[in-house]
Amino acid sequence: VSQLKKGRRYWFGGEGNDNNPLAQTEDLGDNAMKASEYGLNNLKRIVKALPEWTTEEGDLGRNLSSVFKSLIGQFVRYEGHVIRNIGGQYIDYKSVEQPGAVYTPMGKARQKEAMAYLDRHVFTEPQWLVAESYVNRLTASPIDLLQPIVNMAAKRLTASSMFDNLSRYAYAADSYTPEAYVADLSRLVFKETATGAKVSPYRRSLQTAMVQNALAGYPKATGDGRIYLLSFLRTVRTRLLSARPADSSTRAHYDNLKQMISEVLDKR
Repeated sequence: VSQLKKGRRYWFGGEGNDNNPLAQTEDLGDNAMKASEYGLNNLKRIVKALPEWTTEEGDLGRNLSSVFKSLIGQFVRYEGHVIRNIGGQYIDYKSVEQPGAVYTPMGKARQKEAMAYLDRHVFTEPQWLVAESYVNRLTASPIDLLQPIVNMAAKRLTASSMFDNLSRYAYAADSYTPEAYVADLSRLVFKETATGAKVSPYRRSLQTAMVQNALAGYPKATGDGRIYLLSFLRTVRTRLLSARPADSSTRAHYDNLKQMISEVLDKR
């Protein structure tokens, strides 16, 4: 116990299964957003060098394809580390001799920092991942390579457990309330509904996945998770109803989302 007073290097934070953003597998440092920014800078260097590093005489592209998928997987791993910072709690295990709280809800600023990271690198298409000329040797549809990124965001950010956690810690003075989260998530993911801008294929995929995952979880959710999933879906539908897109593809996309939501929420 006396050694713990000498610095955080002796800190023990569990095995990553307790909703503690400081105790995640393969996560370094005390700020996942800053660490992941460094990680993305490395990936941006790596993605340019993959053909040179994977070339082998007679290979039909399997080396390049395999390593590229691993690179996408690493991007998704950073994404997951960041998402864990939303709706989390700090857990500082203590012996009976140590004073202070063991469980502390995360502050609002750190969670907003995580949302800002996601807006920059996930909600905004990471075009640099598929911008290299060799990508057309991997697929005829580069956007398909980015689907794991979209799936991770939709699965975790619209899970009923996310809303449950945010609601559970809302008692704290500096909480990121589920109401604020619903407002931020719908605004960032569906920002084109306010600007009239055309929705790109990547963003259409992201928006559709968000709605689909929320709709799939809503009927099975209970308690606060169900309440705020409903709030999210209604907020999204309101934004879609008020949107005035100029291009036909975006209008069709919005019509599809509105119908999907109405088929579940208006069911009698």
